[in-house]
Amino acid sequence: MHPEDRVLVAVMNRPQDLEIARDQGWYRLPQARVSRGVYSEYVAFYLTAAFQEQKWAIHYYARNLGHELVTRRDLLPEESDHPRAGDPYYKLQLGPLQRRDPPIPSLRWRRISFIHTTWDRFEAAEEVNDLFVEGDEFVDRLYHALRESGLSPERQYPVRESGVDYVVDLAIPCRNGLVALNIAPEAGGPVQTLRLAPQQVETDAEGCVAAICAEADRQGGALPLPQIGEKKRMKVTVKLGAPLSRVIGETKVILSVEEGVSVEEVLRQLGERYSEFDDGLRGKGLQSLHAHPLYSLFVNSRPVSWKDVAITLLHDGDRVYLFLPVVGG
Repeated sequence: MHPEDRVLVAVMNRPQDLEIARDQGWYRLPQARVSRGVYSEYVAFYLTAAFQEQKWAIHYYARNLGHELVTRRDLLPEESDHPRAGDPYYKLQLGPLQRRDPPIPSLRWRRISFIHTTWDRFEAAEEVNDLFVEGDEFVDRLYHALRESGLSPERQYPVRESGVDYVVDLAIPCRNGLVALNIAPEAGGPVQTLRLAPQQVETDAEGCVAAICAEADRQGGALPLPQIGEKKRMKVTVKLGAPLSRVIGETKVILSVEEGVSVEEVLRQLGERYSEFDDGLRGKGLQSLHAHPLYSLFVNSRPVSWKDVAITLLHDGDRVYLFLPVVGG
């Protein structure tokens, strides 16, 4: 192991995938979502809500022994009717799984995609934000200055504004919003972003921190970190169109779920609560059952593709809609 060795942190959503990695020595990554490739000496796994006590943390890593490009159907023939069965995936060949002791947690139980980092950062990290290498020395400098001031900034944080997704250098979740920060010589990204020039961070880091703290105060103050062991809950409302609503006998279902669950997990819970739900999605109540869901899916007003249900995470107060698509003119 060398300090400059590359480590790819991948997201793992299903416990059965950890079993495959442990027992069969491979893991899959969708080619379309790994824009920077899979060239790394090690692969580490960020476990999501399905892992219960191990969730929102990196507990395991393995040596990357090589990869090949195959379809999801080739890897998981028992799931050949999956919406992404024909999509290309990297099959990573892994060495024995190793425990990362202690684990690297996400202190805010946040959603991440893939993180490309180095072995020295992986070895020294106390939490997920310590892994990011994106951004320059000024992002690093401001990140550590904010932590020393008592704030808990998030790095490479996803932000949605006017229907467009961005990633900002740093963010501080607040009670009434978010302080989003970009350190760049020119404007860019979301409009509601505090922009700082690298020269400002270099010559007046203390003044930058003071301005950020003032903005956080204007937004109700920075949100405290969840306490270790705390299980935060949130409310999600699911609204159902006909004939699915008739099949299960409900037009609206309100669920109390753990914070940060995916749309896939909400659908799974509905399937457990209502025995006819899964068949209803595939057309029960119409003329015949189909292999795939027939309903259009929305989170709030945003359409969600069925192939993205596992990676679309929900927030407190979100509304999920399931309606048959409108046809005709």
